Amino acid sequence: MAEDLQVSVGTIRERLFTERLRALHPENIESFVALKQKAKAKYVDDNWSKLFPPVDPALRKVVTSPIKRLVEKGMSSEADEIMRTHWEPQIKAKLHNTFEFYIIMLRFHTGAKGGLEEQSRLLLNYYLLLVEGVYTAQVNLVCYLLSGTGATYRSSKAMSEHGPQAGSMGMIEEDSLWNKLRFLEDNGFRFVADACDRQLRNSVAHLDFIVFTNGCVGYGSGQRGPKVITYDELVHKVEVMKSISDAVNEVMAEEVIAWRKGRKTKVAAPKAKKPAKASKVEKDPREILRKAGLAAEKPKDKEGTVRL
Repeated sequence: MAEDLQVSVGTIRERLFTERLRALHPENIESFVALKQKAKAKYVDDNWSKLFPPVDPALRKVVTSPIKRLVEKGMSSEADEIMRTHWEPQIKAKLHNTFEFYIIMLRFHTGAKGGLEEQSRLLLNYYLLLVEGVYTAQVNLVCYLLSGTGATYRSSKAMSEHGPQAGSMGMIEEDSLWNKLRFLEDNGFRFVADACDRQLRNSVAHLDFIVFTNGCVGYGSGQRGPKVITYDELVHKVEVMKSISDAVNEVMAEEVIAWRKGRKTKVAAPKAKKPAKASKVEKDPREILRKAGLAAEKPKDKEGTVRL
């Protein structure tokens, strides 16, 4: 592999901000680009939340309680190792690829003249990336932690002698999204399952959809025929998916950090030392009896008496 190959992870934050600013406030883009690097970095930090609003507090409230219980009951040393070596690096890579596509979308949107049809086509692919990327990785982790709490995960695929073990992360990752979402619904995580329109995801993945010139999208098939949604409804589906993924990601990270700190404190805390027992001093039995009033006083020596 060529040594000059590079990955643009280091510049992703500034480029995200730049394209979002260009799309929402084009009147400010020239002055921002003209800033020196240090001033530009400060401007990004100071104004990030204005262009990328934080997770909605009401949504955080819905997500926090079940995620907190899940981490408290489902985390273990084995689960923590899987998160450190497998899940967290995977999430970072998926986020990077999703952000890069989002930047391309913003650039296209800023100078686009193709209308709502082209924007819908971009959004459909963005939706697929959201589902197949961070969202599915989160679903896999929640299913795995749920199995750690005692909930039995049953794969929809036949178990192989040489395949992943039952309940393992490998088995869950290889299973169908439909089966994983059903497992979440049955175990108190319906809000995660409901965020995904699985029929839309399948239609986009298999190019089984129609985009109309006004931005409407027809997809899916069944007894009632295909669904048709407007451009605004498609935008809403994308926003719901993104919002739930962001909330789960944020709360999960916080709860896992809290669990790790708690575990580290327990391991590091020294055991309370028992107070050293005072060495026993042999007492004269007669003295003990005397103090207890069980022995007669020794007669006093008479004056002039010589004791040999």
